[in-house]
Amino acid sequence: MSEKSKTSVVNVRYTNKLSSNSSRAEMLSWVNNTLKSQFFKVEELCTGAAYCQLMDILFARSIPMQRVKFRTNVEYEYIQNFKLLQGCFNKFVVDKIIPIDRLVKGRYQDNFEFLQWFRKFFDANYESREYDPVIARNGAMLGLGSPPMEAKLRKSVNKSNPQTKPTEESSAQTDRATTEPKNQVYKSNSENKTIEEASAQTDMAITEPENQVHESQTKTTEKASAQTEKATTEPDSEGSIEELRNYCKYVSRMKQERNFYLSKLRAIDHICQKYNSGRDRVILEKITKIIYSE
Repeated sequence: MSEKSKTSVVNVRYTNKLSSNSSRAEMLSWVNNTLKSQFFKVEELCTGAAYCQLMDILFARSIPMQRVKFRTNVEYEYIQNFKLLQGCFNKFVVDKIIPIDRLVKGRYQDNFEFLQWFRKFFDANYESREYDPVIARNGAMLGLGSPPMEAKLRKSVNKSNPQTKPTEESSAQTDRATTEPKNQVYKSNSENKTIEEASAQTDMAITEPENQVHESQTKTTEKASAQTEKATTEPDSEGSIEELRNYCKYVSRMKQERNFYLSKLRAIDHICQKYNSGRDRVILEKITKIIYSE
């Protein structure tokens, strides 16, 4: 379905239920043939550069091609390309809002649906004219290319290089030339190692008597220190024992005095309880109160 606008641009409406929709391979083949590009996946169209050049084919100088980022892998430059495309849509009153936020994420379904719509829009508005897409983008590559093709290219380059084998032989000779001095260095290092071991044994023979003398001196010093400490601590221990004995005697005397006065208080309390009647009652109650007061 299409309709003419006042600027002679044919607007199209797309639905994925149409039976005339092309396959992924057909769509990629159309883009690559039209732009002389090397797109291998539909997701690569998320940069927006291909659509900008397709619009330049439809409407000459409709997009400033020098501002299009053809070789990019950053999202903010994808967005810049799609904004250029949306500006061109607005200029020619194209009835389509580009889902930029979804397209720049590189998801297959979103990019494939937009590509199918754009193919219908392109076919409805295309008028044949001379156009070299490579020159128009100043020779910039468009698309990452097919990995199998790149592998074949590397293989053909290796076959066409006859100097590979001599280079490998010269490399082997160079390796041997570099390893021989290393072996000599290793041998000299081994000799040095033997000399170092002999020197270490000599040092050990010299230092062992010194270590024995040092150990005996250390043991003698420790023994003398222990005896001195014992001699100094023995009087202190005897003094502490004597103080403890005196303290025990003092506690014993205090208990005796406590029991003596306690027995006197009990005797007084007994008398107060016995004569708690008559005219002396008030005095006896006061005495009892004093006895049990805190």
